[in-house]
Parts: sequence; C-alpha cells; structure tokens
Amino acid sequence: MTKEHSEQIDSIFSENGPLATLLKGYRTRPSQIKMAHSIAEALFSEKNAAVEAGTGIGKSLAYLVPSLLYAVAEGKRGALSTETRTLQNQLITKEIPILQKALTPIAGREIKIELCLGSRNYMCIRKFENAVTAGLFSKHEMKKVPLINEAIEKNSIFTRIDGILPESMWKHIHRDKDFCLSSKCPHFGYCMLQQARLRWNSADILIMNHYLFFTHINTGKTYLPYFDFVVFDEAHAIPDICCKQLGFSIDAHFFKQDLSDDEIRKTLLALNKGEKREQLLDIFATILDEYTYFFTLLAAITGSNSSFRVTRPIVSADYLTASLGRFIDCANTVDEKDGDEYTLFLLDGIRARMLSLHSSLGMISRTPTSDWVFWIENSSYITFNGQPIDPAKIFNSEIFSFYSSLIFSSATLTVGDSFDFFVSRLTTDEANEIMLLKLESEFDYKNNLIFHVAHPTNNPSQPHYADYITRTIIECAAITKGNILVLFNSYRLLNLCEEKTVEQSDYPLISQSEFSAIEAVTLYKKENGALLFGTHSFWQGIDLQGDLLRAVIITQLPFSPPDRPDVAARSEQIEKQGGRAFEQLHIPTAVIKFRQGTGRLLRGENEYGALIVLDSRIINKSYGSLFLNSLPEHRRAESMDELRQMYEERSKKQKIITGSTEPQAD
Repeated sequence: MTKEHSEQIDSIFSENGPLATLLKGYRTRPSQIKMAHSIAEALFSEKNAAVEAGTGIGKSLAYLVPSLLYAVAEGKRGALSTETRTLQNQLITKEIPILQKALTPIAGREIKIELCLGSRNYMCIRKFENAVTAGLFSKHEMKKVPLINEAIEKNSIFTRIDGILPESMWKHIHRDKDFCLSSKCPHFGYCMLQQARLRWNSADILIMNHYLFFTHINTGKTYLPYFDFVVFDEAHAIPDICCKQLGFSIDAHFFKQDLSDDEIRKTLLALNKGEKREQLLDIFATILDEYTYFFTLLAAITGSNSSFRVTRPIVSADYLTASLGRFIDCANTVDEKDGDEYTLFLLDGIRARMLSLHSSLGMISRTPTSDWVFWIENSSYITFNGQPIDPAKIFNSEIFSFYSSLIFSSATLTVGDSFDFFVSRLTTDEANEIMLLKLESEFDYKNNLIFHVAHPTNNPSQPHYADYITRTIIECAAITKGNILVLFNSYRLLNLCEEKTVEQSDYPLISQSEFSAIEAVTLYKKENGALLFGTHSFWQGIDLQGDLLRAVIITQLPFSPPDRPDVAARSEQIEKQGGRAFEQLHIPTAVIKFRQGTGRLLRGENEYGALIVLDSRIINKSYGSLFLNSLPEHRRAESMDELRQMYEERSKKQKIITGSTEPQAD
C-alpha cells in the first residue's frame, strides 16, 4: 500500500472528511481506522487477513473503504459476501450509497456496486407468459400481472427479495436452470437474469451471500463473473455453509416440487409415438415405484430417530440409480424426429434433473469415503443428506489458490483470544498465511452490561429445570418490563418453557415454535414488552436495537448434539488424527455461538441491558472459563434482587443523560 492510499484512508475517516459530512453523528473511531489500514495493507500486498471487530467499531465501513479504493486504483473486481439478508440490506441501502458519494471524487468516476442473487430469485418471462396462458394465477394474483408487464416493457429488473410479488406467484415464474432456453429463448434480450449479469460484468464490487458464493464455487466458478478478491463478513459462519452448499439433500418430495410426476409424464406422452417414448414411460414408472420404495426404506432405517448416520452403502439405492441411468441414456438418444422443439426442450430439462439425482444417489450406493458424511433426516418428511466433512480441503484447493486476497471479518472469530480454531477450519496449508487482528469493542460495557449467572445447583440435567427457567423469565420481565430474548438450544425445552410461561405470565409471547425467524421478529417489534423465544437461528443475525431488547436470557450453553451426524463425523476425524474432539471442536463451536448469542444485546453505543445465563456449567465446569472470559466487561449481579437494583439505577442514569427512561440507539 502506498503512502497516498494510506493518507486517503486517514482523510476519509477524519473528523472533517467526507464520511463526517455525509453521516449524521459521525465520529472518528481509532479501531475502525486501524481495521481499514490493516485490510488495505492485505489487499494491496495480495495477502489474506482475518479481523475480529467488536460491536460498535463500524466494521462495514472499515472493510468497504479499502476494498473500493483498491478495486478502483488497481482495476480489480471484488466480491463482498455476507451471511444474513439483514446485513446485506444494510450495506445496499445505507453504507454503500454513502460511500459512493464519498469516494466518487477520489475515484474520478462512478463506483459500481451490484447485488448478486441465485438465478431462482429472477423472473423467467417465458414461464410467466405460460402461467398466464395456463390460468395458474388466482384472481388476486392476476392484479399483479399489469405490474409485471410494465416492468418487462421498461426492461427493468425486480427480484424475489424485492417483495413485489407473493411467493405463490414466484413458484410458477422463477428461473429454473434445467429448463432455461438461454440464447435460444425468444425473450433472451429482455431476460432479467441476463440484464443482471450484464450489470455484474461492469461492477467494481459484487455483493452476495455466502450460499451464493459457494454455489459459484460448486459450478466451477461459472455462475458469477470473475473477481479478484473476496471480503467475507459474518465470516464465523463460512466453514459450515461451505460444507452445506457443496453437499446435497434429496427428499421424498422430489417428484412433487417444481416439476411434478404428472408434468414429466405429460412431456413424455407429447413425444411422437414410438419405441423411445414407450421405453421412457416404462422406465419413469419404474423410477417412481423405486423412489417411493427407497424413501419408505429410509424411513424404516431411521425409525423414531430424528436423524440416522449412514456409514455403509445402501444397496437398495442401486436399483433406483440403475433406472435413472437407463432413463438418461434413453433420453440422450431422442432427436428432432421424436418430437417438437418445445417438448424436446422440456425433455432435456427433465434429463438434467434426473442426472443430478443420479449423481447424488450414486454416492449413497457406494462405500462412504472418509471425506464425506451421509445421513437420513426425519422431520416433517424424510431427506437424505451428504456433505464434505472438512471445509479446509475445499478452501485449500478451490479458494486460497484462486483469489489474490481473502478478507475475513466478524465480531466472533476467536476462542480464548486465539484464532486457531477458525483458521484450522479454513486451511491446513502453511502457504495460506492469514494476517490476524483482534479489535475490542469501544462500547462502555462495564457500565451498560449487567450479568447474572445461574446458581451452581441449577443445570439442564435437573428434572425441574424448565420451572427454574420460567420463574427466571417472569422475574426478569418484571424488572425490564418485557422486551426479552430467550435463547434455547432445543425445541423440546423451548416448547416446555413456552407452555409454562404462557400459563404464568401476561407478557405477550412470540415463539419460533409457531413462526419463522423473520415472522417472529416482525411480530415482536409490533408488541410492547414482549418475550421472544428462539432456538438456533435466533443466536445470530437478529438485530434489535434501542429499547427493543432490554435483556437476553441464555437457557443452555449452545453445544451441538454430539450424535448429530455431521458433528459426529468431524469428531471422528479429529480423534483419528490424534486430537481431542471435545476440546478442539465442541467447546470452540459452542463458545463462538455463545458469543453470537450474547452479542444480540447492546447493539448501540448508549444501550444498556441484562444478560442472564441459566446453565451452571459455565461456573461448575473447567471449560466454563472460556465462556465467561468471552464476555465483555460487565457488572455482575449475584442475585435477581441485585440485578433489579442495578438495572433500576442504570435506567435512572439513562433518564438523566437523555431525558428519557428508555435507552437510545446508536
């Protein structure tokens, strides 16, 4: 990095710089500037960096500014990948428009940034027209049709996440890669995905989520245009998402989704009469029978278990795999003599869909390798899943060697002040060196965070633990007047505590047992003094600022079930290499998730609140110190009475500072 670039960063973040002009209430933050310099150094020297940045540092601007400066100065294109839609929306609607204004004079030209989505988030005009002709839309949905026609006429783009159309319409009109005519489509010149891709090709920075990034990797890096460097925010989630996206999942509803068995049969019947048509119809009938039998067998194998790890070949899959292979081979022999152009196009899409299924089933029917884990999931329906076990192998071969720089940023990358666990899941190659930087939050946690821990005799193994949790929730709600997030590690305990709390409390209760995470948070924001109960997805990504959250209650330390198939496979791999899985996998994973959960509280500089941990293992077990030491500075309340006193004192102080009884968002 040149002296000029270093001075540009200092100028941009200075008290009289462009950010101060454009951002109300802006102030310089030494940690933010340090982070920006560190990332700039890594980018300009083509090195990798991992930065843990505590809440309030302003890490988004700290990685965006050097990324944009580097992209413009060196003529490079970068990718910015996030986990949650919340952060993605924040970047698109807040930080990026401000930075485009601030940096355009420095760049001497417009800085182009584009949002990238998976292809199913874009509308297919051909499918839309077919849906209208076939009468697939309801009377209410038809009111949206003029809006869609207007967008097509104006050659504009809208996507699934824009919320313009209901989900009931999207299922009929989304783009499907297996049934895309591409350049042969009469609407190719107006295709919304193709228009988006043209914009991507001229962008300086592409914004995407982690799932799309690894989908891009899985397609041989063909879905997105080439980019030189990658910035991963919310990087703590990357290893698990990597394994999930490069794996597969098939379920009993395969022939009841986008392309039903009736539609496949209708397409086959549309072929010209002859031997090929009859063969395909016969083979497909066999496939349906064998597919039903196969998933009946999987259900029997799983029994009453919620999941079952498969460690031996499922020989019965051979019959289904062989039938799929015969269908694919027969479909390959079909030519223009056997049907009209549209029927042949549909058949080609069906063949592609069958090929994907054949590939997944092929992995099931042979001896599982030590690199993959396979399991049956039994929830509302049966699924068969496969994932690579070690993300580091993928990063070593496909990612570190391909991009000039990888930047990893999150508020939770370390365990016990060490990056070792995070780095070990990304690479085992010493050549892939990562510069490490840990920056503490600049928030006044010591005065604003009140911490209470369970009595040593209370732990999740006790028979009346749910009663203890319920009693604590009600006591805490009386202190804070509600607005409490209660985090669970299992649906069983959540459901039990929900039932008891509803019986004993008048506070509105919104639970993940009834709503999705997005729905629950939306409802919670509309209620005054509500209680929000959530499990796994609630530990991270939820952003409830200001008075929306006055307390977080953690009911259990968030250890993953050791018998969960993917966890068990990783544990075995560590043990085979001479390690200790509990210390090297289970504890670090739980600590990072614990830090994510505690991080839901105090999202703004002037906020205050109570953190209550009800799992006594945090003080009774030797590993508990790793959890305790991961907390920021705080005041500790030894009892609920003391917590009440501290909370009321802090509330009075807030009233003096702001003239309000409520905490203010940053």
